[in-house]
Amino acid sequence: TAAIVDEVETHGSETDLECLTYVLDCVAGSSDVTFQHGWSRDAAPSHNGKRLADFVAHPRSRGAGLLEAHVVAQRLYTTAAFRSINTPLRNLATHPVTKEVILPPKIVEPHPMPCTVAFLYDALKRMRAVAELEEGESHCTSHKAEVEAGSEAQAGQSVALTVEAEADSEGEGVLPEKRGIDTPPGGSGAATAAPADDAAAEAAAAAS
Repeated sequence: TAAIVDEVETHGSETDLECLTYVLDCVAGSSDVTFQHGWSRDAAPSHNGKRLADFVAHPRSRGAGLLEAHVVAQRLYTTAAFRSINTPLRNLATHPVTKEVILPPKIVEPHPMPCTVAFLYDALKRMRAVAELEEGESHCTSHKAEVEAGSEAQAGQSVALTVEAEADSEGEGVLPEKRGIDTPPGGSGAATAAPADDAAAEAAAAAS
């Protein structure tokens, strides 16, 4: 963090310094300072009342292994100080004749805030890696649930087929539903059909 403070104090504008002071020392949402289009900092209700230490201790920050300097760089970049970070990065070397950017891209002059940029870049990589991991775990969980649901459905179908086959054997090859229709209520066919239907329904409910 000290390196970021030194860079902003040495090469930053007055706006950059004010933004850094806000990030380091102020409660989120406590500033009345506005910028272009009337934008204010930390407009999200979830940020209100939090200090730098709270953002450092956030589960996502901890999950990504972010240091305080990482969080400071990210918080600073979300303020009007982003211009001082972005502008030097856009000053790329170009071909003297075609004026096209020379590949691989290379900035014309060293960035005045290299530590700030390095912490910002590293923080983004770490958080992106965590996000991709979470997305992968979510996909695996979803796939596992689909597989389990498919297995339960197959099990339910197997139970239903087994019940139906047993009913066929007991009823001399006549399906339960047909016995239920063809046999008068109270007859042997109707009595046999009811348990079969109930078992099939129970298996279907378990699978759903």
